Amino acid sequence: MKDVIENILKELEKQEHIHILFACESGSRAWNLHEKNSDYDVRFIYKHAKNWYLQLYEGRDVVEKNSFNKFEFVGWDLKKTLRLLNKSNPTILEWLSSPIVYRNEPIFTKEIKALAQKSFSPYTVLHHYLSMAKKNYSRLAQADSCTAKMYLTVLKPLHICDWIIENDEFPQIGLHIFEKGHRSTIIQDEIQRVFQHKQAGHNYFSDILRQYIESSIRTLEDTIKKGRKNDLNQTTSLTEFFIKTINK
Repeated sequence: MKDVIENILKELEKQEHIHILFACESGSRAWNLHEKNSDYDVRFIYKHAKNWYLQLYEGRDVVEKNSFNKFEFVGWDLKKTLRLLNKSNPTILEWLSSPIVYRNEPIFTKEIKALAQKSFSPYTVLHHYLSMAKKNYSRLAQADSCTAKMYLTVLKPLHICDWIIENDEFPQIGLHIFEKGHRSTIIQDEIQRVFQHKQAGHNYFSDILRQYIESSIRTLEDTIKKGRKNDLNQTTSLTEFFIKTINK
């Protein structure tokens, strides 16, 4: 399947007149929670030829294609990517932390990951994922019937928050972030059941997990209140990287 995706990436490069620098999987497959018929959610970073950036009015900085069967492709221009990275954008951090990489220019990837670490703001990212968890839990709590996928849309951001608090870094995407020694066996067992039901595509309901989620949200709210916003502006480094990359 990687060959199919690479061929589509090459076709997109021709159609859009771009050069793709990095491409990865961002959906359930990146988490190893995909179902048999799950789509492929391919995300990529690309650059234009240098003259494109010298126009008085630059063009659109996003490429979106979902006309390929079972494949969704979304790409962001390099300048857009680096501007967002300077704000510690969680979407970019997830792309760069995906375990499934379809296109990789080693030097580019190594350097942009280093810049991602330097610009990483735990405060900003924790607020993002806590807000996501609360929003998704509100939907889950109001639903007449729930799926395992709905639980995971809450559990994933909560556990990303836990990882960041414990390790002061953004995690590699994967099920390992759910491994936590001080969780009770009951909670760990419930989470494993969610995984199983998600991969089987089943509905799911758990009072135990709802109580766990509500408790986790309260704990995170208290923790984040004590944190402070840190200004890690990396504009100079990111600009130098941008200029170097488009000049290649």
